[in-house]
Amino acid sequence: MALAAGIVLLALGCLAPACGGKSVVVTAPPPTPEQVAALPPPVATSRFQLGINEALAVPSKFREQGDLPRVEAALAADMVSVEWLGADLVRGHTGNFPAISCSDLSRQPGAIADADAWVRAAAGKVQLVGMVSPWPGNQTGNYTERYLPFDLVAYEACVRGIVERYDGDGIDDMPGLPAPVWLWEVDNEPDLKNTNTARGATRDYDPRQFARPGEYATVLIASARAIREANPSARVLGLGLYRPHAANGRGYMREVLATPGAADAIDIVSLHTYADDDGTLLASGIAAARVELPGKPIWVTETNADDRGGAEEQARRLVAIVARSAAAGASAVFWHTLADPPSRPDPSAPGGMPGTALFRSVPRGGAEPKPVAEVFRRLAEKLRADDLVGASMLGDGAVKLKSGAVLLFSGSAPVAGSATHLLSGQRFEAGSIVVAPAWIEPDSG
Repeated sequence: MALAAGIVLLALGCLAPACGGKSVVVTAPPPTPEQVAALPPPVATSRFQLGINEALAVPSKFREQGDLPRVEAALAADMVSVEWLGADLVRGHTGNFPAISCSDLSRQPGAIADADAWVRAAAGKVQLVGMVSPWPGNQTGNYTERYLPFDLVAYEACVRGIVERYDGDGIDDMPGLPAPVWLWEVDNEPDLKNTNTARGATRDYDPRQFARPGEYATVLIASARAIREANPSARVLGLGLYRPHAANGRGYMREVLATPGAADAIDIVSLHTYADDDGTLLASGIAAARVELPGKPIWVTETNADDRGGAEEQARRLVAIVARSAAAGASAVFWHTLADPPSRPDPSAPGGMPGTALFRSVPRGGAEPKPVAEVFRRLAEKLRADDLVGASMLGDGAVKLKSGAVLLFSGSAPVAGSATHLLSGQRFEAGSIVVAPAWIEPDSG
């Protein structure tokens, strides 16, 4: 199917029963220890992978000016950093880049050129996770009064056209496609849209009447059907929940999954958590998703920790979040994001995401790695030879891999064989005491 056939202006409206009746805030209790203990082993799509959310993205002013060469140069510079970090995955975002929501494609024909540039920049060196959605994935309430497109047939045609362009089957493919895109996520944080008004809201509306669980389920099912029709080998990421650890987030998930066909639409469960801890709340959200969707792989497609407690503490917390996520049953973690903006807010000011990225912008232009980037890079290197899938908690500050290696994220531990300090890169031999964050090799004896 040619992409042009799918670029349509979405009519707005509502389909019963997804939009009928009054909104009810549904909450759900956390899974009990007995429920978690009874779960089958975690399911992985492959070995444990590290990703970066929105790693390949460019300032909106470049796009608005239609300056494709600057867009491509910025993406190429980002890709150098992604390769240095050793990331396996990069997630795109219709609320940022590439802006290929179906309404964006209607309003901005140049958006598809940005998407092509995104795919070219990755050059098949990293797996891309594309996003499809009716509206831009962030601040959606500023773009539409109703979340659900009235014309689902037109929406599905749009999604098929996007996926077809990047599936690598030789039919209506992007010219010079370097590698297929086979991972597609359906929208972003619908539970947040359903509880919070859009940032910088341009109209007065009740978020409880927006992106309700049945509406998201309808979009999820329609999107998955279109994705699979265009590319039967594609994998569909669904939910993308902002609060899987909270009662209202779990309730939202349960309501989505109550819609017939919603669970089957999901190949990989997508979860987010921005919590100021060592991954404990995120782990509880993963456990809740595993109870509701046993047998589905789980990816944490957005998370981070800021550097307000110090750059080295941020680096340690990356390891803690990854370790706890793996022990809870996730098989991929994406950090948000690649580089802090050039003018970051006062680090002591509340709100926003100050200093959460892997790189910091520098006055002379470009960016330099923070300690958290050094830790990401060393951990990615270790995970190319080993696997965190199936890791289990070892006390309160470490996880043990199936290989016998230990990932230490808090405190200190004796070294029986050898170890690498993930921040400094220093090697430790048997008999030493190593301080977190560290990778401790299995004792060969």
